[in-house]
Amino acid sequence: KVLPHLDKKKILYQAVPLDLPLIQRIDWINNTGYTEEQGDIFVELHINDGGKRGVESWFKGSPGPDNKSQRLAETLTNAVCRITGYENQKAKSEYEHELQSLLILNQTNPIGTAIETLYIDNQEDIKILKDENKLDALADAIATGIEEYLKLPQLPQQKTEGNMQVQPLPIQQQVQSPKPLQPVTKPSIPNLGSLFSKPSSLANFGGSKPLFGDGAF
Repeated sequence: KVLPHLDKKKILYQAVPLDLPLIQRIDWINNTGYTEEQGDIFVELHINDGGKRGVESWFKGSPGPDNKSQRLAETLTNAVCRITGYENQKAKSEYEHELQSLLILNQTNPIGTAIETLYIDNQEDIKILKDENKLDALADAIATGIEEYLKLPQLPQQKTEGNMQVQPLPIQQQVQSPKPLQPVTKPSIPNLGSLFSKPSSLANFGGSKPLFGDGAF
């Protein structure tokens, strides 16, 4: 449901194949060549549980001002909640999760977040999840949040060459020509999944089923 809204915003995307087991999905993402250093982002979309309401997200690594994944998670979660009015359960470090770490975030190369959209064990949220119009509005809000992140000034990436630290070129100069996208088939059914994107003049983005592991829904 998010993909048509990315089309409207002229954000290019690439979908993670829907039928890959967790480890193979991680390998597939890493084999694309997208990385945090290049500013590439990966977004995982889930439905939550736990009896609460609203939207929650997880980001790669520990909290800190230089954590790009935290910045992505916070921007996306805040945008979705601002637009939809859903309760904001905040962005949290993967180390706060009951699993203590999340492979789909810490084993993939791009900037990464997993966003939990509504609670499947809450009756009010279930009503929203069964409402096609509200799901479409939620998908639009997710696409808008991604667009807002891509428009943020990029955090500096320190690189060391010998004894000298070098600031990278702006991302538009780093990417003289985008990586070729492999042909993909968009999901034919409404599906919350995995997305990744590139903050060049046009971004690359994608979709898949949950990557915490089978049965995450």
